[in-house]
Amino acid sequence: MESDTGQRTALDTTDRKIIHALFLDGRVSFSRIAEILGVSDQTVARRFRRLQRRHGLRVVCREAAAATDAEWLLRLRCTPGRAGAVADLLARRDETHWIRICAGGAEVVCGVTESDAHPHEALVDELLPATRATVVLAAHRILHTFRGGRTTLPSLTGALSDDEAGRIRALPAAPAPPVVLDAQDRVLLAELARDGRAGYAPLGIATGMAEATVRRRLGALLDARAVYFDVDLDATSLGYTETSLLWITAAPARVDAVGRAIAAVGDVAFAAATTGPSNIVASVLSRGTTDLYRLVTSIGAIDGVDRLAADPVLRTVKASGAVSSAGRAGTSGRSASRGS
Repeated sequence: MESDTGQRTALDTTDRKIIHALFLDGRVSFSRIAEILGVSDQTVARRFRRLQRRHGLRVVCREAAAATDAEWLLRLRCTPGRAGAVADLLARRDETHWIRICAGGAEVVCGVTESDAHPHEALVDELLPATRATVVLAAHRILHTFRGGRTTLPSLTGALSDDEAGRIRALPAAPAPPVVLDAQDRVLLAELARDGRAGYAPLGIATGMAEATVRRRLGALLDARAVYFDVDLDATSLGYTETSLLWITAAPARVDAVGRAIAAVGDVAFAAATTGPSNIVASVLSRGTTDLYRLVTSIGAIDGVDRLAADPVLRTVKASGAVSSAGRAGTSGRSASRGS
């Protein structure tokens, strides 16, 4: 792959298998991965650290949206030179989970999880007076996700064979009964949002629970599908140099078929049906202008697509709930993770 002091190179098969394993179980042990791949524990640990250092690999635990929660995409038009300040302000809010600057630096697009505690109208009401530089172009409520959330790029989840993947972690065929998150769970998830592979000892200290209790509780949350592990990875590690948002209008009767067809395109990181001026939004990855042209024309040719507008992402400010380094290309709103 690379030397510790060398430049980043393409991910090899072992790297991709380690990443795939982490998508399936963010806390799977290095020894378990090593056993399945037929390499040493030290090799897996060394590869993991190098993926962190050179490719921005980060494992995080995310709370699944509750049935009463709503996901929104907010498009905010900013006065010249103010998009960065608006994006930074949004990045500090817990309810925002990804933020991008688009339209040549004049527009901020963010993903917001709305709940009783965090209605999206309150976010907008607080944001506009604070910035005096923003108008809301559109608020799109996500109605159905075709790609994203618990699904991700085929290029990241096709490395392990079905047998190897089945040996990582087998979830129950059906979710366990729903669980209600309490104050200790919130602390636990906050710690795992920073580092999904944090040790049980420090997690126990942070939550005030015994290590064994933390282990059991996290297993229960996973079995109930209340949380899932996500993997953040610099998109350039996969050969991508650009991320773009596609705002698509499809004939109402064709929305589902069009959305599924878009999600089947290999370079689509996220696709969802939404409310608003356009009824489908997608996040696509490309390797330059020619590649983006190929994507736009192929998606535009899908039967049922009436209109399509491509909006290149200038900068990802927040990804997977964490503030991103300036200018980093991402494979979702956020890098190569499973969100928008």
